[in-house]
Amino acid sequence: MQNECHYIKKVKFEMIKDSCYNYLHIFSNLPPEKNMDIKQNNKTKIYKNNSENSKSIEPLPSGTVLENRYKIIKIIKVGEKRHIYKTMDIKLDNMCILKELICYPETKEDEDTIERFNRGIKIFARLEHSNLPKVYDYFSNNNRYYVVMVYIEGHTLEIELSREGKPGLPEEKVILWAIDILKVLDYLHSQNNPIVFRDIKPANIMLHKDGRAMLIDFGIARAIQMGNKIVTSIGTPGYAPEEQYYGKVEIRSDIYALGASIHQLLTGIKPETFNFKPLKEVVPNISPEVESIIMKSLDNNISKRFSSAKEMLQALNSRPEHSKKKEKHPKFFKGHTLQPDMILIPGGIFQMGSDIEYSGEKPIHTVILSPFYMSKYLVTYEDYCMFLNSREIQVEGSALWIQLKTAQWCGISGGPSPGTFKVKSGYENRPVVCITWYGAVEYCNWLSEKNNLTKCYGEKDNRGNNPSIWLTNNGYRLPTESEWEYACRGGTTTSYYWGDTMNGDYCWYKDNGKNNHHRVGLKLPNSFGLYDIIGNVAEWCNDWYGTYPADAHKNPAGPLTGEAKVPRGGSFGSAEFYCRSSSRSCSWPNTQCNYLGFRLARSYFEEFK
Repeated sequence: MQNECHYIKKVKFEMIKDSCYNYLHIFSNLPPEKNMDIKQNNKTKIYKNNSENSKSIEPLPSGTVLENRYKIIKIIKVGEKRHIYKTMDIKLDNMCILKELICYPETKEDEDTIERFNRGIKIFARLEHSNLPKVYDYFSNNNRYYVVMVYIEGHTLEIELSREGKPGLPEEKVILWAIDILKVLDYLHSQNNPIVFRDIKPANIMLHKDGRAMLIDFGIARAIQMGNKIVTSIGTPGYAPEEQYYGKVEIRSDIYALGASIHQLLTGIKPETFNFKPLKEVVPNISPEVESIIMKSLDNNISKRFSSAKEMLQALNSRPEHSKKKEKHPKFFKGHTLQPDMILIPGGIFQMGSDIEYSGEKPIHTVILSPFYMSKYLVTYEDYCMFLNSREIQVEGSALWIQLKTAQWCGISGGPSPGTFKVKSGYENRPVVCITWYGAVEYCNWLSEKNNLTKCYGEKDNRGNNPSIWLTNNGYRLPTESEWEYACRGGTTTSYYWGDTMNGDYCWYKDNGKNNHHRVGLKLPNSFGLYDIIGNVAEWCNDWYGTYPADAHKNPAGPLTGEAKVPRGGSFGSAEFYCRSSSRSCSWPNTQCNYLGFRLARSYFEEFK
């Protein structure tokens, strides 16, 4: 084995000599260069490395504005031909990361580098997943090539490991992060041209402040096949499997690298090439199921590893309950009475709308959202009945809250005498319907009062018209239309959050709905853990209905005024087309429909201060 390792190292060094290898780290998080002298050349400062043939151009100074939009706040890392900056997007008032490649097209090699850069950017710009940083712009200027990515507030798992001051991290934490990474690997590997990350390691996994683990640094990630050319590269010694040194990279190479990363996080031991101690020897209390899964992922025989990220994910999710305690992530509100389960939806950027032949969903446009909370389930009859009995009415002025006369559909009877509203037997956990927009927001106000929170809605005639109030107050509210679509998609770009084909395992719709609404939580949730976000009953959003803008917006709240509000999500009576994540409709705010209900949202208000 020792001789084999020496041979592998030799192969690696020979491959590094290939000039193409030097440019595979276009997006890499670069260490600061050392031993550099500064030289003036035609008023341009140039770094000159001790190597005679290597030149590095000085990074742009803080305060530089590119494209009249991106203002450099500080230099994060400096490399030979690549720099990374923390930048302010002046247009959207949003922090972002700017990565720079400096390349003069003087040789065929340089031209190939630029072509690979542009091609790679186009691939990664199409990717949308809650555990990936989003690419949302790229441009060039005077032989400098830039990519703009969403700024991630957090730190790497490498830093997390060093912070703890212990040999390893708790098993349950590590497995939760592993599940996050397996979800995004499944997404990458499922592309038409599967994308292999090739350099998974704790330094390339960012722990977002909301608890998510995210893959960062697409330095050597590539689609397996670019045209007819197979692109090969080497990852980091210790994490890269044997086949990667020979250029035989495939999706199971990522499985190995993730296994090596998990092993290090659990033990605190930096991996050696193709040599891992059994977990039980280092972590005596490790669950046998986890040890078996991790050691299988690290098998040097590629055919004995998990065949896919999905298979490994299923193995982790099917562990006995004693080794799969429920996580603190996604996060829920706890503590006060009458508090619903609220899931923290991480902020991010996505493409809202669709380009199908239906003008209501056009144009596709960029939306940037701060984190927010959304209720895990739709509001039920049991929830709403408590509100009615507390308020002792079902009408506010001329605004009806709920229509109780539709006996076939509505699950509440009685009233309006105090305490006489009752939930019909069997309807307790069904989503409340026949509810108007006014009835939904008044419930939000009532629930906020019950939990000593600041109400989001004021007088009836002005409700929902002032985003500076209802978005910044800490009470319960309806989601904005953009929040709803972002939460529904769960990082996907497909027609539905599970794919492009209708699947009745995930929602109640026309073909399986039996012409009625059903108990919440019976169908499979999306990646954020939201149930019935598509189908069962449609959901009121806060926005007035209006035409989408063409340009990008941050935390959009829709038109300030209007005539109709926006329901989303489709229902038990909807055809497949109307259950898509991008499908939208409009209804008068006093509409009482047997297929229309609501779920709650709350602002992550620290983001708006």
